[in-house]
Amino acid sequence: MAGGEHEFTSHGFVDIARTKAYDIWQPDITWCGGITAGLRIMDLAKTYDVEVVPHRGAEPWGLHLIAATECEDFAEMLPGVRGGDSDDLWIGAPEAVDGYIQIKDEPGFGIRPNEDLLEP
Repeated sequence: MAGGEHEFTSHGFVDIARTKAYDIWQPDITWCGGITAGLRIMDLAKTYDVEVVPHRGAEPWGLHLIAATECEDFAEMLPGVRGGDSDDLWIGAPEAVDGYIQIKDEPGFGIRPNEDLLEP
């Protein structure tokens, strides 16, 4: 069983580890405390020999955690929301081609906010 996307700090994964609640951990980098918390979760996963597949891992921040650690090379994608358009808040996010995603070699996460959506 996989889960953990609704743990909002790395501390919640300590309880998950102790109880062996999930076979695969799925921290969401935007919810668990960012890349630093993701790295802490990865260290804990190594200690408990648990696989990690980030929730919404196809987003730039999830991709960078996958690339920088021993996460499984799977990246969950959300191409749209119940028939709606995909999230257009970010410009330049990498896209899947033939089932693969290539991280851009640009500063930061390689994306920028869509200025048309920002309030003046």
